[in-house]
Amino acid sequence: MQSLIWNTGQFIVVSISIALVLLLDRRVSSRVFWLCITALAAMLGAVGFAISDPARKLEDFRLAYWEAGAAVWKGSESFGEVYARGTDGFVNIPVVGFLFAPFGLLDAHTAAIAFTLLGLAATVWAWRMLCVQFSLPRRYAALLAIAFAVFGPLLYSLSEGNLSHFLLLGLSGALLCFASGRHVAAGAIFGLIAVLKPSLGLIGIYFLCRGQWRVVAGGAAVCAGTALSSLALFGWSLNHLWYEQAVAPFAAGPVPGFNAQSIPAFVARFETGIAGLTDWLPHALSATGRIWAIMLCGLTVVALLATCFRRPSGWPESKVIELETLMVVTVSCLVSSLTWSHYYLWLLPAFVWAWQYGRGRERVAVLIAFVLCAPLEFISWPMMAGHFSLATNFLSSHLVIGGLLLYGVLLRQRLRA
Repeated sequence: MQSLIWNTGQFIVVSISIALVLLLDRRVSSRVFWLCITALAAMLGAVGFAISDPARKLEDFRLAYWEAGAAVWKGSESFGEVYARGTDGFVNIPVVGFLFAPFGLLDAHTAAIAFTLLGLAATVWAWRMLCVQFSLPRRYAALLAIAFAVFGPLLYSLSEGNLSHFLLLGLSGALLCFASGRHVAAGAIFGLIAVLKPSLGLIGIYFLCRGQWRVVAGGAAVCAGTALSSLALFGWSLNHLWYEQAVAPFAAGPVPGFNAQSIPAFVARFETGIAGLTDWLPHALSATGRIWAIMLCGLTVVALLATCFRRPSGWPESKVIELETLMVVTVSCLVSSLTWSHYYLWLLPAFVWAWQYGRGRERVAVLIAFVLCAPLEFISWPMMAGHFSLATNFLSSHLVIGGLLLYGVLLRQRLRA
């Protein structure tokens, strides 16, 4: 109920915040301006974090990353218990557990506090990078800070103790590296991102098709080094267990749960009905369901290919590749068989791009897409209504709809290039 109240009042809160930013801009000194914006963003973010799911904060961190960090010190056999939890446990390749080994030396509560503080720092850093990358004036930088503070997927990732907000920092850093000509470094960061969240490996395929060999080399080196080091340190059996528990089941079918937000999950919910909204196990689609999922995902990918291989006439190549990378990130969220709702925070750079380079109706579409993606709680509308239908599936899949609308704006802008 708290989240429902927040979602109902979110439009009013954001409207008041925008009015405050416009009122203060050019009327007060920079120091006073940023003190007010910082206080406002901190208040909005704190309220959103406090009332967001899960009720027991940092569940992903406690059950997955902290456990994996502790397993590094206990021995390889401890990883089996962590992988056995499926979506509630550790799902990364075993060697990634070393990233969390320092947290494994602390008790769960202290480690969770440290992880949260690091996550907040990474979020602020990502905001700053986006401001620099897009040369945002003061008022737009302030509005972006407000957008961060009320953006549901970001608050959800922080509340769950997931890694998605750290990957937002990596994505922003990689884009800056590419823009400044440090292509190998950009590729290495993209490679690390793909190791942590494999659906973003689509970025590497894009740069391979684009012939950006230095980016590909940097990413391939990180991915290959990760795989080889995992085999060397943990052996074949544990890595095979990781694949069987954390990769293979979700490659076979999508999760229909309401916080799984992708086109295949949208199709799966039609087959599972209202019971599937709280089902977080992979669902094998029927023949008809597979056809629909393949057709819808295929149209999304074909639109990307048809647009990206048009020769740009007015923009520099680096700018075009930056836009296309953001389109690829959006597609990776839409077509993956397992896209959790907090993955949509990776679309924040795309929102900034679409707004910066948008015109009239495009900016209106960007605002609508943001409103669709921003709700704090991913409310199971069909369960509240007590029935399941086309309309309620669209309501419970609002992130997919918002992502598709944003994707349409990006496609239009790429065609204009």
